Amino acid sequence: MLISYEEIKALAITDELTQVHNRRGLNLLGEQRFKDARRFDQHIGMVYIDIDNLKQLNDTEGHQAGDACITGLANTLQENCRDSDIIARVGGDEFLVMMLTDNEQQIQTFCQRIEHQFSEQLKQNPSFRMNSLSYGYCFTEVVDDTSMEAMIDKADKHMYENKQANKLHRSA
Repeated sequence: MLISYEEIKALAITDELTQVHNRRGLNLLGEQRFKDARRFDQHIGMVYIDIDNLKQLNDTEGHQAGDACITGLANTLQENCRDSDIIARVGGDEFLVMMLTDNEQQIQTFCQRIEHQFSEQLKQNPSFRMNSLSYGYCFTEVVDDTSMEAMIDKADKHMYENKQANKLHRSA
């Protein structure tokens, strides 16, 4: 069986489980997106998403259930993102979405829509009752003043703060 160069290249930047980009794909495509944003004076939003309690799901229901939860989020993201958005699985249960956007409100609306649709999806499967999402995002109007890594770090920090707030809210 012969595999073309293009197929090999696609495999190298694609996450096997979810069929979205992997970290390598994000880095490759994201750096180009930053160059384009600088050139055309566009704004970038970065959203960092984490599935809450995935380890507990894996421990109680098995890794197939965990994989189904992960692919469910990937599908939700693919259904709600534009072709120009970059979706990447950057960790076991962590995803990044990089988008060109006009303002921060568009990112907030996107996050709320993803959270709602994923929550509705989780309700369809009793095994996923312990799972939810935490997310954080950042927005930059001036791409020249930041880097992709800095935006990822900032979005990750905001996601972690959101996760901690969700834990406090659930335990109260």
